[in-house]
Amino acid sequence: MAATLTPNTLGQHCRIDRGPNWLFVRLPDLKSDAATDHLVDEMWEICSRHFTYRLVVELDDLKKMPKPLTAQLDELRDKLHAQGGSLRLCGANSDCEQTLSGAHFAMPLRSHASRSAAVQG
Repeated sequence: MAATLTPNTLGQHCRIDRGPNWLFVRLPDLKSDAATDHLVDEMWEICSRHFTYRLVVELDDLKKMPKPLTAQLDELRDKLHAQGGSLRLCGANSDCEQTLSGAHFAMPLRSHASRSAAVQG
């Protein structure tokens, strides 16, 4: 798996790894709700550039999940699903898990313990 650091429009960096049939994007700690403004577009661009629509978003570095991020992830999941792909999450701490479980999604988003557990579903 080759790793690259990709600067996003917010001046932060995401770590991107590519595995067989999956992309892994590790989010940096998002310091504010505004940091999520273009997240769906940025991750969609990453998937499109790699022609891979199966994405694991690694939340290990997030201390707190900004509320707008949950809506962004739900939107991203819908876009990926429309392309025959999927979105999985891993590495969320207990605060992030609470935010995810409190969000109202048509289909719940839950975090897996590890990258490999996320791929296995």
